[in-house]
Amino acid sequence: MANREVRTIVQRLSLRSPQATSLEILADVLDIIELRKVAGQPGGSTSQYSAMLRSKQSFEIWLRAEVAGDQFGKTQMAMTGQAQLIPNGTLVLVTDVDSLNIGEVIPISQVRILDGKYAGAAGWMAAKSVLKRP
Repeated sequence: MANREVRTIVQRLSLRSPQATSLEILADVLDIIELRKVAGQPGGSTSQYSAMLRSKQSFEIWLRAEVAGDQFGKTQMAMTGQAQLIPNGTLVLVTDVDSLNIGEVIPISQVRILDGKYAGAAGWMAAKSVLKRP
């Protein structure tokens, strides 16, 4: 990751010195290692995680950022706690279903996380990310 990109992230997120240092270390590590996508996730996705947003409004902002290719916006949402990346395979309880219309209708599910690091947390996920247990 270029120094310019690191500085931009530090400034946009108003990171304090320890967080900025951690980001710089992470950028150095990412320059060294080779990243690979993991294939074979449910629904044909290559991601190991699914986004969970705190509110429907946050979910809509996340989707618009995704469509626009705004990685900085999505990163900022994750860093401020509006979005969490939930590992695929995490058990959830679906508490509501709805949809968002951002030019196309996107089905979404309100969930409560039942296990793992985020157990007890609630939010909205893309319905395609929520699979029935076999």
